[in-house]
Amino acid sequence: MAAAAVVYFYFNWVDPTATGYLRTPLRDLVVFVLVTGSLTGATMYIGWRLFGPVLDWLERLKEGADPAGVPPELRRRALNGAWFNATFSMAAWLLAGLFYFPYQMWGGFSPAQAWRVFAGIVFVGGPVAAALSFLVAADAFGESLATGGRLAMAGRFAASTDGTADAGSTPQRCDRGVVGVRPAQHVGDLVSA
Repeated sequence: MAAAAVVYFYFNWVDPTATGYLRTPLRDLVVFVLVTGSLTGATMYIGWRLFGPVLDWLERLKEGADPAGVPPELRRRALNGAWFNATFSMAAWLLAGLFYFPYQMWGGFSPAQAWRVFAGIVFVGGPVAAALSFLVAADAFGESLATGGRLAMAGRFAASTDGTADAGSTPQRCDRGVVGVRPAQHVGDLVSA
């Protein structure tokens, strides 16, 4: 959301080539709020639908449920949560760019100016926001998998798709002072399964 505001601010107030761009600042602001709110709401809804069951299982595990009961598809979702988050972010930025290109043309701007706005949204704002959302989500997912000392769950979550631990899933000491499993050695197991 902050990145969208920065892009909006740049194209409306800083961009030196956008002469006369603020002919309808109120309409442009309303359109920006509606587009950004719609895309943010849609990605949040999809994220809640996909990751609600993962969060439910994390709560069950905190309450003492058996980690072996975690369904394999939820293990994959938990491991790929950061990738999902970055993909949703990039898709939203692409949709915003696809909206703003014709909106710029309708507003009377040249195809070159409309292309600049599209390129700024999709090729600059999108990748930066997707990378940042990946990093934030990776930290959040890693933290939630290690919450409450339920690292047996983290080991099984990352070990394989059938719920059995492999030889490489021995718990290790993490820099945060909790026992964890090195995720890099298990991502390949999930991909190859």
